Amino acid sequence: MTLKVNNAAGKLWLACLLLLAVSSLFCQFSGGTGTVDDPFLVGDVSDLNNIRNYLSYHYKQIANINLDVPPFNQGTGWVPIGTWVYYNDPQNVPFTGSYNGNGYLISNLFIDNSANPTKALFGFTQNAWLFGVALRNIYVNCNFRGAGLVAYSYNSDLEKCTVTGRVTGTGNSLGMLVAVSELTNIHQCAADGVMDGDADMVGGLVGFNKYPATISNSFTTGQISGDENVGGLIGYNMSQAGLISSYSSADVSGRNYVGGLVGVSYSSCTYSDSYALGTVTGTNYAGGLIGFAATSTLSNCYSVGRVTASVAYGGLVGSHTQSTASSCYWNTETSELTNSALGEGRTTDNMVYPFASDTYMGWDFTYTWTYDAEGLINGGYPFLNNMTVVSSEQTALPRPDLMLSSYPNPFRTSAIIGFSLPKSSEASLEIFNLKGQKIRTLHSALLAKGEHSFAWDGKTDKGEPLPGGIYLCRLKGNGFSSVRKLTLMK
Repeated sequence: MTLKVNNAAGKLWLACLLLLAVSSLFCQFSGGTGTVDDPFLVGDVSDLNNIRNYLSYHYKQIANINLDVPPFNQGTGWVPIGTWVYYNDPQNVPFTGSYNGNGYLISNLFIDNSANPTKALFGFTQNAWLFGVALRNIYVNCNFRGAGLVAYSYNSDLEKCTVTGRVTGTGNSLGMLVAVSELTNIHQCAADGVMDGDADMVGGLVGFNKYPATISNSFTTGQISGDENVGGLIGYNMSQAGLISSYSSADVSGRNYVGGLVGVSYSSCTYSDSYALGTVTGTNYAGGLIGFAATSTLSNCYSVGRVTASVAYGGLVGSHTQSTASSCYWNTETSELTNSALGEGRTTDNMVYPFASDTYMGWDFTYTWTYDAEGLINGGYPFLNNMTVVSSEQTALPRPDLMLSSYPNPFRTSAIIGFSLPKSSEASLEIFNLKGQKIRTLHSALLAKGEHSFAWDGKTDKGEPLPGGIYLCRLKGNGFSSVRKLTLMK
């Protein structure tokens, strides 16, 4: 009898301990249980900092977070979430959960730790998912593997994440978004800011990108500089890594292997439907799109920036070995070069609307590319459908929730156009034909923060029905334009 009582009491005691432990865990955050369906809620700096103690759980941000507070703005600053030391090192401790930025900002990330490597908001992610993380006004000074969002990303997915600010340092592998990306897919991400320092493998989005994975529908702008392997989007790209429907308007400079989009492309990498607008300055191996390409394949790409170098330079590609380019072009006038290792040279008149018949041959202007008939969006050059366009002169990087959606598309009677604003602001939503003529204003006034949708019935401002065809819907405000192609069926 006594034994049964003791067992029952023991079980009750253990149950109380477990309940206490679980309750203590839940109290570390602003709500939630850490599951996929009920993520922990991150509402302040304390919540964000506590993630490092629970690396395998799931999180959703519920408020803007400012890291410009002690101790995170003092000394060496923020300590990354997750730890990377070296391959297969037992001290490696990755973040393996998910984080949803949920339309909110994390501002003023500060890391000043040039003596130690692998610094970012997340030091090491593995099998993780980061969605909609929006970092603003970061400062990261790091010797090796320094970035805004992730220092070392392995087999993870990053979607609709944005970063602005400055990343600087020496050593190698610096990126505004990710320092080293391995087996990681990056989709609809963007970065804007300044990257400087005497470093190798410096990229406006990713410093070192490797192994089969894809970067798609992403862009960068700002000023990118380093020593070797410097690119507007990727510093060093290797081993079957792909780049699809992306662009950079950043100005890029370095010593060797400098490209408007990619510094070095090595070992079976592929590039399609992408472009570079910024200037490129180097000493050896400099190209408007890629500095040096080895066993790489390019299709449907272009570059227009001025290229300046001393040895092995070209309007599109500086130098290559066993690489090919199909339907790829560079502007011989704006680049001030008539030579390139790959691609076909064209004049400005050949490349801007209504471009020459032998330019952009075979390009998809229905689903992938859009004409800029009056130079309203991209200086007359084609731009990517359903992507925000930011020129090198603009400094405001839009958040990913400003992307336009439309349903149905194509449509016959009415299309619903939707977007989300992170804060109350002036905004205009307008419809243009392919000649660049404005035919309908759906909205032009102050809009509150949050989700918005507007219907377009396929008519002009005067109520006149329009013929079937392709039209452009543009959301504009705060120094950016987001454009979506609409197809009206008759």
